[in-house]
Amino acid sequence: MIQVGQQQVNGGARSWEILAASMTIHYAAVNKDGTWHEVGDRILPGKEPVFIFEKNLKRVQDKDWPAADAISAKRT
Repeated sequence: MIQVGQQQVNGGARSWEILAASMTIHYAAVNKDGTWHEVGDRILPGKEPVFIFEKNLKRVQDKDWPAADAISAKRT
């Protein structure tokens, strides 16, 4: 069984965990100054966390998406 919980932290930061069988995957992300930085760790009971994931994204421009230039659904 897999469970996902999410927790809002302060200042644009958030963390969440995926609980699966005998391990937990913990993610933490910060959205600050147009940059999204996210890291993930695998946690096994009785063991130190193991770093498994990192993502760095930078906003290049603002968009009106999804409202702008929306394509309406076709009815057949």
